[in-house]
Amino acid sequence: MSESMNTSFNFMQELAKPQYRGNPYPLLNRLRESDPVHRTVEGFYLIGRHEHASKILRNARAEFVKPDRAWLESRFPDYYSHHSLKRFSTALTSVNPPDHTRLRRILARYFTTWSPSKIQESMERRCAGLLNDVAARLRDGEEVDFHRGFSEALTIATVGDFVGVPEEDRARLVTSAYAALRAAPEASSETLALADEHSKKIDSYLVHLISQRKAEPRDDLTSFFARMLDDGIEEISEDEVIATLWILWVGGFHNASASISHGIRHLLSDRGLRRWMTDDVSVSSFVNETLRYNPALLITPLLRIAVRDVDLGEGIMLRSGSGVRVVIGAANRDPEMFTAPDIFDPTRDNRGVLSFGLGPNFCPGASLARLQMATALRQVVNRFPGLAVAAEPTWSPLLFNHQPLTLPVVLREESDMAVIA
Repeated sequence: MSESMNTSFNFMQELAKPQYRGNPYPLLNRLRESDPVHRTVEGFYLIGRHEHASKILRNARAEFVKPDRAWLESRFPDYYSHHSLKRFSTALTSVNPPDHTRLRRILARYFTTWSPSKIQESMERRCAGLLNDVAARLRDGEEVDFHRGFSEALTIATVGDFVGVPEEDRARLVTSAYAALRAAPEASSETLALADEHSKKIDSYLVHLISQRKAEPRDDLTSFFARMLDDGIEEISEDEVIATLWILWVGGFHNASASISHGIRHLLSDRGLRRWMTDDVSVSSFVNETLRYNPALLITPLLRIAVRDVDLGEGIMLRSGSGVRVVIGAANRDPEMFTAPDIFDPTRDNRGVLSFGLGPNFCPGASLARLQMATALRQVVNRFPGLAVAAEPTWSPLLFNHQPLTLPVVLREESDMAVIA
């Protein structure tokens, strides 16, 4: 067994070290094997085993709740004076039942209006167009950042279409989204000030967009909400509409773009994996294994608070009031759940993968994200069989995430394929 971690070991500080940004799994595996319920120096617990993680996620309503205003203000007195933190705390992902249940039900109602074939056709066109944009540069021998030029561009377009943000407004709102994502109670005053500034910009934009959609409705989520507000339906308030659209924009594209880029890295690093791009079932298996092996979200960013003493088994007890975060990256590689978990193997049964959550907090956009990944990966392989990684990616400093900031590629007929972690 690995050397045990204790409460004086600063796990989050260790995770921030450069050697773990590209490959965090040696550290995550050590956590799971040596200290699977690890109390951090910050006072919350990190949950590394799949059995414990799935219990916490599945029983979220009965045994764990998200922090409410009283809990947050008791620990961070200035929390609600920061617009960005306040927005995170009032978003769909942060509220408890019955509000969470009500908002998810409304969002699910909108999803039922979407035609799967129409979504598929739209994604196919969008992917083809973005690949056209980079084709000439690649064929001229230019090194291209495929993460920004394709993966991120695709997911921004998808979320933009879904929310209803016009193309001409997306670039500046992406800048604001990345600034807002840096908000955290422990962040520096400068980081929080910038996050608050950009969070307010997104709010102001959404207020204007809702007003526009009331006057000129379109086939998007903002129009759906605008009709509800205009009809005087009390099922959702205007502030809840803004908070829901805010979190979908701020959090909607960076994880999805990272997952696509992770999949591309696998395909470019081992040509043998390209056989998984031949039919829908095979592509789906590849997508699910990518989500298991390299989840974009390593650690759940939102704390869950135990409402009573919770017995995790094996003599492990979480006391009432304990704050916990699930380490998805460790649980997804738990050998008790997945055979040979550090080997990328699309043939495995991936029904236990936690990348989209579990239970009442399962990601409502999971099917859309999988479809987007499948469409993107298949088109990349078919369009550019000679594509190769040109250099190692650079990585996001966000500790809860495993996200490339860049993915440099070139077009070659034959290339040496680097093994990725």
